Amino acid sequence: MANNVAVRIENVSKRFIVGQGKGRDGLRHVLQDYMLHPFRLVGWNKRPNRGNGLFSRNPQTEEFWALQGVSFDVTQGEVIGIIGRNGAGKSTLLKILSRITEPSRGRIGLKGRVASLLEVGTGFHPELTGRENIFLNGAILGMSRREIKTRFDEIVEFASVTKFIDTPVKRYSSGMYVRLAFAVAAHLEPEILIVDEVLAVGDAEFQKKCLGKMREVASRGHRTVFFVSHQLPSVIALCSRACLLESGRLVADGDPTAVVERYQKQTLGKPGGSQNASARPGTGTVRIQMMRAMADVFAPAEAKRFSILIHTVDESEAPYALALHLVDETGQQILILNSRHAGQVLLPGSNLSVDLTLRTPWLKPGEYRIDAFLYNNGVIDKWEDACRFAVSNELPYSGTPDDQTVRGSIVLPDFSLTVDR
Repeated sequence: MANNVAVRIENVSKRFIVGQGKGRDGLRHVLQDYMLHPFRLVGWNKRPNRGNGLFSRNPQTEEFWALQGVSFDVTQGEVIGIIGRNGAGKSTLLKILSRITEPSRGRIGLKGRVASLLEVGTGFHPELTGRENIFLNGAILGMSRREIKTRFDEIVEFASVTKFIDTPVKRYSSGMYVRLAFAVAAHLEPEILIVDEVLAVGDAEFQKKCLGKMREVASRGHRTVFFVSHQLPSVIALCSRACLLESGRLVADGDPTAVVERYQKQTLGKPGGSQNASARPGTGTVRIQMMRAMADVFAPAEAKRFSILIHTVDESEAPYALALHLVDETGQQILILNSRHAGQVLLPGSNLSVDLTLRTPWLKPGEYRIDAFLYNNGVIDKWEDACRFAVSNELPYSGTPDDQTVRGSIVLPDFSLTVDR
């Protein structure tokens, strides 16, 4: 590899086998199946057998390619965000980079020590104490005991586990576990740091600490960071580059803002909840047939318009109200829009078409969903994740926005200042 290339990924593909035979290829499973179904051995199969040896079988299986021909280089000091929908292949790519699994095709090259934080439990021995796991992980990274001791107090303080440092980590809560795991990975100074969405386990304050630490790591200029997150503003704020995966393929690679906006336009505006009205909670006397945002991506200060179609099943239903709960990408409820607050009571009858416009507050960049409700004395229809949309990074301020101030806000304020000298 070139001197400044830290990671090289060449035509990497990963295949999994799914189907009836998954996880049942051992001798015990073969003998068990033979006792239950003696005529299913290889000799009785009409189809040609391509397995290995006497105990090969032909279960109904299917190939699934989690990654397909992914290639790119990452230079030293780059902070690269990996984004995409669930199942796009993000975690599979990181597991290959972490040497947890091998690619089915292609190859990777790594220059330097790798520390990975992929899921709660990765890299720690549950029977060892927090103290022992810190030294064990440091030794795996090739650090001397003296080097680890110089950073030990800083790791423990960052993770806030001082009281439990000599307790076996199997007794830690998931939050304590991930705090210590991240602290070890970030402070023992590997050349390549790999962090998956596992940081979502921590609370909001700890997530801010983690992002600050990764920003500090990146600013030193010689350590490479891979960061997977569904919190797109964090990807834009932290990363110098972003890669978009779609169905196992690399479809975009470049400036984080441009890649994030492409992802938002492709994937948002589609409801993620049950569109089958009869399967949703509520009495069902009136149902929301359709809800959509009039744009997939809005600017923060832009008026956000939504269209809703409501169908009456039972005209004897009493007057009712419409409530929309706006939820951000962290799962925090931002606000509730209620038709009663606008002086509108909805009456059962023919189909109703509702146009709703949200002008303020300004919403900060990120992804949002809307949970929709019809109710009177009880719930008539409850449609979770009825609509999705995104807000772009075109901040509506004339000055230079402070990233930390934007991230620390729930919504963006519309304000002005007058200064007299």
